[in-house]
Amino acid sequence: MGLELLPEFIRDNYEVYEWKHACAILNHDFPSEWKDITELLTQFRLKKSWITAAGGRKSQVSENIDHFFYSRG
Repeated sequence: MGLELLPEFIRDNYEVYEWKHACAILNHDFPSEWKDITELLTQFRLKKSWITAAGGRKSQVSENIDHFFYSRG
């Protein structure tokens, strides 16, 4: 058990490495957190405009990730 625990979308669209059975540990010992991680990585889309925008309080990348977790409680 390892990277095959990740959804196909994540394996196809991210460069993923596993260290010391991290996927199996997260999946079995922390299922709620595992679900959060896999759903975030499946839904997240990085937009060029977020990277090229002028500085400020918080980046759009951070805002998007925060929104994902705040909406889940």
